[in-house]
Amino acid sequence: MTQELRDAIRTHPGDDHARLVYADWLDDQGDSDRAAFIRIQIARHQLEDDAPEQVTLELQARALQERREAKWREALPDLDANVTWGEFDRGFVRRIGLGNAELWHDIGRKALDATLVTGVTLPWPRMGTIPTLHADPRIDELTVMGTVIDDREVRWLANSPLLASVRRLTLTASDLRTEHLRILLGSPHLDRLDALCLPWNLLDDAAIDVLVERDLQGLVELDLSTYTFSDFQSQGRDTPTMGAAAMERLAAWPGLACLKRLVLNGIQMERPGLRAIVQSPHVRALEHLGIFGISDWIVGAGEDPTPLVPLRDASPALRLRSLEVGDFDSIETPEQDNGLANSPALRQLRTLQIAVIRSAITFRVLPFLSTLRRLNLDRVVMTTETWSQWIPSFEQLHSLQVNAYFSWARSSDLLSLLAEGPPIPTLRRFALCDSQLDSQSLLRFGESHTLPALEALWVSGQGYQTPNQLDEQTAKKFLQTQLGKSLTSAEFGHPSVDRLPEPHGPNMPLHRLHRTWPL
Repeated sequence: MTQELRDAIRTHPGDDHARLVYADWLDDQGDSDRAAFIRIQIARHQLEDDAPEQVTLELQARALQERREAKWREALPDLDANVTWGEFDRGFVRRIGLGNAELWHDIGRKALDATLVTGVTLPWPRMGTIPTLHADPRIDELTVMGTVIDDREVRWLANSPLLASVRRLTLTASDLRTEHLRILLGSPHLDRLDALCLPWNLLDDAAIDVLVERDLQGLVELDLSTYTFSDFQSQGRDTPTMGAAAMERLAAWPGLACLKRLVLNGIQMERPGLRAIVQSPHVRALEHLGIFGISDWIVGAGEDPTPLVPLRDASPALRLRSLEVGDFDSIETPEQDNGLANSPALRQLRTLQIAVIRSAITFRVLPFLSTLRRLNLDRVVMTTETWSQWIPSFEQLHSLQVNAYFSWARSSDLLSLLAEGPPIPTLRRFALCDSQLDSQSLLRFGESHTLPALEALWVSGQGYQTPNQLDEQTAKKFLQTQLGKSLTSAEFGHPSVDRLPEPHGPNMPLHRLHRTWPL
């Protein structure tokens, strides 16, 4: 890269023009693959996340990466064994991981000088060393991993000049408590922050008071998710969490008015807390809401089957594009008087993730099925009758993911239903994990004409404590079917036959990547 172009990209990191000029320069140098890769990633960046074209463009980019990524990474500087280069973003590696915080002063600076990195991931300092995180205006994203041992580490971060340029701060699974959050938000360096992500920590009700008092202006993303019932299973919950009272205080906070993403998975707000959030006068900008596991349950214990009813009476200003729910014994009330089916806030929903529902979903019609673009059902019981009602309603669905890894989550042969119609002409990506996969159903599916736009298929016959039931010979036969020949990407868990495999499983991104395949 010429120094002039590199400086232009560095000076205006949010402007794609200089990157596209560089792609033109690469074409002139005969490197058409890298030029095409940059243009494709920029095109994806400029599209909405749930746009159907994302699937096609992602496959095109992945094909280029499969051929050339190793060479592109060879050009990255070899700095230290404790340095990890991240994924490509808009044509260039954006993030770097440092094995320890002490590397920031020398190795981190060298990485920034030699590349276009704008994000860094590092662990909390250990062994009594508290290195200084010097300011660098090129860094706008910081992730700190690992467990906090004492207050000194949080004070180290809060006082770090590096925070002054950070727009996105993530502290994940660090066992942060409310007293730690008070120290962190007392930092004088957070004025540019627009995303605060604190997933899987140990915050209690008082944490909301700390957040509201600090009143971070312009925050567009807030992740306060914590461990859910599915994480604990039979061990029970023995860690602090927030409840309904905390959500009522959060709902009254004017700072919600700028939020586009709010993730509250695992917070035990139940109906009262959810009602406060969705009826808040400040949720007019909210697009994504994560309320997975907001009410602990025990199979057969007779608790309230679902806390989602308040969605039915949400604020008229709330119009969600994306929702993640689940970890309930049931998602329906006997009277079908449920927020999922009757909420005006969901009428234009585009992305839905439902996970861990043990009672069968029997909603025949949901008002948003015609607008839905991405659907992820993870360990959810769906009857044949329900699928038969839903499939004809999919007018815009381009990505479908179904995980029946546990036998109790399987109540229909989805492949046969899809093969027999009616068609879903918009579907481009389909991922299915079926613990009782039938080889003949897969081959019949391959001869179907109901998914004319399908480009990517990910199929697994693996179940709980059961190896993949899909044999290599069946996978080879499928690839010779009409549908198999037309696919850009096809995966069956057999490297010898997989075609353009996903690097990390089906690529349909949603928030909780640690629990389910990314949608």
